[in-house]
Amino acid sequence: MITLSRVQNAFVYAFVFFGPLGTLLTPGFLPYAFRFYQLFLPFFPLFFLRLVPSQWKIALTAIPFLLYCMVSAFFTHQNPYPEDAYPLFRSFLLFTQTLFVIGAACCYQGPKIRLIKLYLAGYLISLAVGYLLFLGYYTHIFSLETIQRFSVEAQIGWSLLRFSPGTYPNEYGNISSFVLATLLIFFGKKRRFLSFVMIFLTFVALLLTTTRAAQLSFFVSLIYLSVVSKEVRKILLTLFLVGCATLFILKSYSVNYLNIFIGGLKAISFTTGTTGERIATWTQGFYNLNEALFFGNGFGSEIFSHNIYFELLFELGILGVTLLIGQIAYHLLTHLSGLKSFWQRQKEVAPQITTIALIHVALFALTNHNLHHHLTFFSILLFNLYLLNEKASYFSRIKAPNFSRKTS
Repeated sequence: MITLSRVQNAFVYAFVFFGPLGTLLTPGFLPYAFRFYQLFLPFFPLFFLRLVPSQWKIALTAIPFLLYCMVSAFFTHQNPYPEDAYPLFRSFLLFTQTLFVIGAACCYQGPKIRLIKLYLAGYLISLAVGYLLFLGYYTHIFSLETIQRFSVEAQIGWSLLRFSPGTYPNEYGNISSFVLATLLIFFGKKRRFLSFVMIFLTFVALLLTTTRAAQLSFFVSLIYLSVVSKEVRKILLTLFLVGCATLFILKSYSVNYLNIFIGGLKAISFTTGTTGERIATWTQGFYNLNEALFFGNGFGSEIFSHNIYFELLFELGILGVTLLIGQIAYHLLTHLSGLKSFWQRQKEVAPQITTIALIHVALFALTNHNLHHHLTFFSILLFNLYLLNEKASYFSRIKAPNFSRKTS
C-alpha cells in the first residue's frame, strides 16, 4: 500500500543513492553540470504535509536566510556576473536543497545506517564507471571528448587523467576520501575481503584524483577515528602497508604518485599557481566588499573565491552572514539534547561516519566551492537526524498525565 510515509522515504532514498552518481544519469538536454538527484529536490513540499508546529518552526527559521539569498541573486542577475555563475539557479538550488534536507530529517524514521549504505552503493557504481573510463582512456578505447560526456570537467593533471566520473576531480576526491574513511570503520568492525577490495579501489581512486584538499580531509579524519575507534587503531598498520603497496603498484605502471605529491607541495606559492590565484581572488574580494559591506556584492558574484566562508561574506555581506550564523546558532540551541546525545555516541558507527562527513565538508570549504555539493547536504541530513529525532524520542518518553479517577 502506498502511503505518504513510504513516498517520503522513497524520495530520501533516491536523494541519497543518486547523489554520488553526479551527472552520470543526467539526460543530455539538461545543462552539463546538472546532477540527476537534483530532479527530486522540487518535491520537498511532500515532507511538509504532516509536520507538527515544532517541525514547521525549523523550516521557517531557515526561510529568512534563503529568501535573502534569492533576493541577492536577483540583483546579481541584473548586473554582469562571472561565467557559469547562474545566480538565480544557484539560489533556487540552495533553497530547494535546504528545505528538502530539513523536511527529510523531520520525516525519516528509518535506520541511519541504511542511508549510509545506500550512499556507498551509489558511490561504488560511480567508482566502477570511473575505472571503466580511466582504463578505456589509457587503452585508447575512449577519447577525452567521450570521457567529458560522463564528467563535469575532464582534466589532465601531472600528465595523468584525473579520476572524476560524474563530477569535478576535486569534488570526487573529497567524496572518495569520505567513503574511504567510512569503509575503514566498517572494515574495523568486521574484516571482510570484499570490504578490503573496496578500500583498495577507493584509495587508488582518491590518489588518481590528485586532490590535496581531500587528502588533508582524510588525514584529519584518520586522526579523529584513531582517537574514538579502537577498531580503526588496530588496522592502522595494515592500512599503512596497503598504502605503501598501492604506491608501489602505481609506480610500476608509470604513475609515480610520490613525485606528484611532492610536485604539488612545491607548486604551492602565495604568488603563483592555484594558491596564488586564490589569495589574489580573496584579496580582491575584500576590496570589493568595502563597497557593499552591509549587503555584499550579490549571491553568485564571487563563485571563484574557492573558499565558502569568504565567498558567503563577499556575496552576502555582514547582514547575510549574520542571518546564517543566527539561524545555525538558534537551531543548535533549540536542540541541545540531540547535540549532546550525538557527541556522547561517538563510539557508534553512524555518529562516527556523520562526524567524518562534517569534517570533509568543513575542511573542503576552505579551499573549494562546495556550497551546492551533495556531500554537504548529505552530512547536514545525517547530523539533523540526530538533532531532531533525539528531541522527538525525548518527548515520546514523557508519559501523559492520567486525570482519570477510580470510582469505587
